[in-house]
Amino acid sequence: MWRHDKTGPAESVYRICAGGDHRTAGDPTFFVQCAMCNLQRLRGVAHWEVRPEFETYKKHCWFAVAMGKVHVRFEIRAHRLFPCPPACTTYPWMNSTIQNIPLANLALAFIPVLAVIVIIWKWNLGYKNSLYAIFRMLLQLLLIGFFLAYIFDADSPLIVVAVLTVMLFSSSWIALRTMTISRKSLFLKSLGAIAPGGIFILFLTTAGVLRLEPWYSPSYVVPLAGMIFASAMNSVSLAGERLEAEMKRDLSFDEARVIALKASLIPITNSLFAVGLVSIPGMMTGQILSGVSPFIAARYQIMVMCMIFGSAGISAATFLALVRSDFSRR
Repeated sequence: MWRHDKTGPAESVYRICAGGDHRTAGDPTFFVQCAMCNLQRLRGVAHWEVRPEFETYKKHCWFAVAMGKVHVRFEIRAHRLFPCPPACTTYPWMNSTIQNIPLANLALAFIPVLAVIVIIWKWNLGYKNSLYAIFRMLLQLLLIGFFLAYIFDADSPLIVVAVLTVMLFSSSWIALRTMTISRKSLFLKSLGAIAPGGIFILFLTTAGVLRLEPWYSPSYVVPLAGMIFASAMNSVSLAGERLEAEMKRDLSFDEARVIALKASLIPITNSLFAVGLVSIPGMMTGQILSGVSPFIAARYQIMVMCMIFGSAGISAATFLALVRSDFSRR
């Protein structure tokens, strides 16, 4: 149970009623962890610093949290009458640190990559394109770390909007890579397919589901936008490639469009069937490794799966509707 009392422009007080059993009722550390887990879930706080040391008086625990310029004080009242909800349960294997990967160890991950390159070379499938893609991946991921650190430190809405614009235009251009029609002639239609659905879903997620404050919080908006636009990009690319293939088989546009839309949704539909059963998605895995409760990570992953399914379907359907005139003239 939360109660929020503002004590000044730079300080807030939260009073939390937490619960446990006879093993945890007198342990302030447990309730601190429980409260911070709830704060993550309900207030969107990702990082915190506890100071000073815990000051315990009977069953009352006070501690201060510094979040940028805002200092938050907490009072935790431990009661055994109400069980602690699963979302804020802590586990012995959960921690707040992620194991670092030495470069020598990271190099081992490229062994299966080299195996695939050899297969592509043996089969004369054009291994140079794969090598270029791997090089691009390495360069982009190395640069994005520095870039994201700058964006997060700047905390500027203009920078966030600029980043989203670049992501949107880039995804619209890359989505047309599989098509034989000139990219320039279809670029605006690709942009018109990805932008409306992607922006709407991003707004719904950040303002409706997460209720971010501020609305442009870079650590949330940029990664979520990347997932949404990437899903839309892949869906448009698959839909366009399949539409061309079916039109070459002399099918009508309406018949080819149905087949193309169905094909564009195969990857995300398979993911919906497999998630939690065959695979644990990357975002959920990352959160669990960073110490977040699996219950909270599951909620975030549900949100992500809905995001990418919606963006994939809306963007592909919109693109197929917009390109009717281009294929009717052929």
